[in-house]
Amino acid sequence: MVVDEPIRAMVLARASSGEIRRQATRAGMKSLREDGRRLVRDGQTTLGEVLRVTKDERANGVEGGEAATGAGQATPPPAG
Repeated sequence: MVVDEPIRAMVLARASSGEIRRQATRAGMKSLREDGRRLVRDGQTTLGEVLRVTKDERANGVEGGEAATGAGQATPPPAG
């Protein structure tokens, strides 16, 4: 994640992590799970490994991406 001026201002204003995540996503940040999907497509890892080390935060009521930790709360990557 690049800490650009809008992100910096949000941090200094003590914005919530969800708000910061949404802004970073709008600015082009990819989640660990999204990058893991790329690695699966490129044959560098397995879907099982990506799902093991990431979690789907949408299942926990957090919008805008995923974070490391947890397992088993997965949505399969899109086909293609």
